Amino acid sequence: MQRPRAKDSRFELGDHELGPGVEALQPDVLAKLLERHARGDWGDWVLDAAGKARANELALRTGQPVISRYKIAAGRSVLIVTTGDRSRTVVTILE
Repeated sequence: MQRPRAKDSRFELGDHELGPGVEALQPDVLAKLLERHARGDWGDWVLDAAGKARANELALRTGQPVISRYKIAAGRSVLIVTTGDRSRTVVTILE
């Protein structure tokens, strides 16, 4: 299902695809993470956060996938990837 674009979004998220375990997240938590991603808050990268930010900024200009990662619990993160054509956003849990 296509989601409406929030007024402060930097790009379209397209359809949402939820990977295994994502349904267990509170809906408001998932919504906030998707909002952060769409606003250009690329999340919690431990290594080379500046490099990830530069890569996403370039991806926005060149039509490449945009990737964010957010810590949600000890040892667990949510990875959000929006395709280069902005038609789909995939959300997965990383253990």
